[in-house]
Amino acid sequence: MAPEYYGRASYIDALAASVERGYAALDHTPDVLIASYHGMPQRYVHEGDPYYSQCLETSRLLAARLGWPTDRIHTTFQSVFGREEWLRPYTIEHAAELARQGRSVAVISPPSRPTASRRWRRSTS
Repeated sequence: MAPEYYGRASYIDALAASVERGYAALDHTPDVLIASYHGMPQRYVHEGDPYYSQCLETSRLLAARLGWPTDRIHTTFQSVFGREEWLRPYTIEHAAELARQGRSVAVISPPSRPTASRRWRRSTS
């Protein structure tokens, strides 16, 4: 398993460089950047998995690295399946709500680590 890198400076720098390149290619500046992470059942977080807080921290560090207020990056989750409640907000629903509000959106996906968690890897293999 790869070591955790969600807060590593080189990783945040690489994400920021990707965002900066993407934004430079646009003819406008989106109001919001959605950082869409791979989802997982909410139950895992309740049982102690740190993934959710690590996603929030990656988004916070990315905003800081870009010099943006933290509310300019929204953390969302994708890849929901099964009947359990998964991490929210769901990317598709959140993007649709922002569009209804007339806000322009860019999406970076997925900015998370290659395996969502040790538990996730064990439960799906």
